[in-house]
Amino acid sequence: MRLSARTLRVLIAPTALAAVVTAGPALALEGDASKAHTAAAKKSSVTCFSTVIDGRRFRECAVPGPRGLRGLTGRQGPRGYLGPAGKTGKTGPAGKAGATGKTGVQGPQGSQGLTGPTGPAGPAGGVASYAVVIPNGSAPSLVQSSQTSGFSSPVVLAAPGIYCLSASGLNGATSTAVVSGEQSYSGGGVIPLAVWVAQPVNCATGDFEVKTYNLAGGTPTLSDSVAFSIIVP
Repeated sequence: MRLSARTLRVLIAPTALAAVVTAGPALALEGDASKAHTAAAKKSSVTCFSTVIDGRRFRECAVPGPRGLRGLTGRQGPRGYLGPAGKTGKTGPAGKAGATGKTGVQGPQGSQGLTGPTGPAGPAGGVASYAVVIPNGSAPSLVQSSQTSGFSSPVVLAAPGIYCLSASGLNGATSTAVVSGEQSYSGGGVIPLAVWVAQPVNCATGDFEVKTYNLAGGTPTLSDSVAFSIIVP
């Protein structure tokens, strides 16, 4: 059906008016929107058209509406490669030593242990054996007084200046003796010297061997004119 120009103007007018009414809120929104929306509207392309309503020409421009809703966030991309590790930082200074803690309370004393067994009894003590020997040439003898104890006669002259003595219960090879030269019973002009032989070789087993020397000539010389004393602790 072919429409006349008048009919087209009649149909277009309401259509243009509806467009204006529809665009009205958009125009009002554009006027009240933020500066950001205004700047966006100015930069975007604007479509304008002209129409005649009731014999009057109108020019209308379509202004872009407000921004739509933001779309959904896409999937996260794969993680990138790790960069190289950084250098280790400097070691910090050592902290101060803490205070020494208090000494704990002493614990209770433990119970007394059992008494150990009694040790064996030691050897019985006794009076030392001692004697003073008078040379008398080839017939030596003991001074029978308080100066002799434990030793018994006879005193044997094994060789010039070598004497053998025996004591009850004592062994000359396992006991210790102390001997010394004695002046008053020695011969005239004699400087007496007596020594004990710990390992007797000239006397019977168990006897004490003593050698006597005269020092008058400056050289020790075996002599049977030297008196001596002997003590066995």
